[in-house]
Amino acid sequence: MNRDTLIERLNEHLTAELTANKIYTLMAERFEDMDTTLLLKSTAAEEREHARLLRAEIVRLGGTPRMFDATLENKVMEIVGNLKNDADLMRLNYVLERQAIIEYKNDLLTIEDARAKAAIARILEDEIRHGDLYFGLIKEFRKVDNLSESESPLDVFIESVETGVSRLNRTWLEMFMSGIIGALHVTFGALAMSAVAGGFAGLLGEKAAYILGAAIFPIGFILLKLSRSELFTENFLVPVAPVFEGREPVSKLGKLWFWTLFGNLFGAVAFTLLVALGGVHSIGALPIDHLRHLSVYKVSRPYLSEFFSAFWAGVIITTMTWLVLAAKDSVVKMIAIWSTIFILASLSFTHVIVSTSEVFLGMVMGADISILLWFKKIFVPGVVGNLTGGLLFISLLHYLQIVHAKKEHERYEKKKEHLISQAILDKLRL
Repeated sequence: MNRDTLIERLNEHLTAELTANKIYTLMAERFEDMDTTLLLKSTAAEEREHARLLRAEIVRLGGTPRMFDATLENKVMEIVGNLKNDADLMRLNYVLERQAIIEYKNDLLTIEDARAKAAIARILEDEIRHGDLYFGLIKEFRKVDNLSESESPLDVFIESVETGVSRLNRTWLEMFMSGIIGALHVTFGALAMSAVAGGFAGLLGEKAAYILGAAIFPIGFILLKLSRSELFTENFLVPVAPVFEGREPVSKLGKLWFWTLFGNLFGAVAFTLLVALGGVHSIGALPIDHLRHLSVYKVSRPYLSEFFSAFWAGVIITTMTWLVLAAKDSVVKMIAIWSTIFILASLSFTHVIVSTSEVFLGMVMGADISILLWFKKIFVPGVVGNLTGGLLFISLLHYLQIVHAKKEHERYEKKKEHLISQAILDKLRL
């Protein structure tokens, strides 16, 4: 690299460092957090020192250092003003620092002048440190953004996509075992409901006692959520979202549905067999007549009634899933679970797994119900109805709800990328 080329190259670096100083100085005014403000001011001071080193080398080589272009200030202010949040600002800084690192590393391979090379090496050391700092801040700001309460359904959908990808990529054994545990939890809720409803029937009357029992039933779903186990009916929203978005194939969704449903049924059957083996008194002084009556009622409704009962159960469960995703506070999550599952229980909707547990327990208590009758009246309409209500009604409605918001988000992301690219062009001679 000859002398004139080296001077021109150092002047390009000088312009970049002066621009960087302006960016960091402007950004420092945007933050209320003192630590972030001090970091940005410190970085700006180091960029000014870099500019001083570059000027000195240009003068030593007999060149004329460039001055800061006043027109560039307006561009910088526009870029900073259009970035929406702290994470975007830090991302701009990180991109700028990363590109500067590439430029300085390339120059170290071509510059032969020892003093200029030493100055570049000194600047490069600072730029690498800056890049690491800003990358760490990006992650921290994103964590804060994720924890903040959001009013946009798009944020809930984005979270469901990321969660869904993770859920779809588990092994079949994880899915199966999670399904078994989920069935056990909701069965405990059903037993608690029966204990309360049957126990208070004589005191309050059957209807009032049943409503009281329904208020207890959500305990099973609270256990389900706290343990992160799952039901087949919970998988009509979260794992469906990445399929809607083309992130995962339908085959993985089918695999998840199969293994969680199989696990749920296995758990319900295993629980029933253990009760039969230990005797009815092994699960406490439950009102046997109430369990028999409830199980018979579940299989006595017409097929169309069973289907629509299951349809509304799917709507309720998927609504609960959405609300739990949308809520950030743990207490609010619990309220969302209790209120939706209370509706499910008080109206005696057909949930394929809960109703299966209730019918099987009723059979153990002496109800005259066959496996074939359970399959025709509970399993088939339950699976189809739950799936239709949860997937084709609630999940589809929410997806349509966020389509416009998703377009707006994509438009903003494209604009952000353009702004960042423009900033790189202004700073880094690209």
